Amino acid sequence: MSTSRLNPAERWVLVLHLLAIGLMAGLRWWRLQRLRAASRAPLPEAPSFSPEPRISDPA
Repeated sequence: MSTSRLNPAERWVLVLHLLAIGLMAGLRWWRLQRLRAASRAPLPEAPSFSPEPRISDPA
C-alpha cells in the first residue's frame, strides 16, 4: 500500500477487512473462554442404571 491517501473505495475495503479480523479474533477468544469454563465445570452426573439385566417374561 502506498503512503498516499486512500480513495473511498480502498478505505472501505480496509475498514471492512479490519472489522472482519476483529470479529474473527473476538469469536476465537469467546470460544476459548467457553471451552475453559466448560473444562472447569464439574461433569454432569451420569444417568444411573442397574448392571443386572432385566428378566423378561418368557411368553
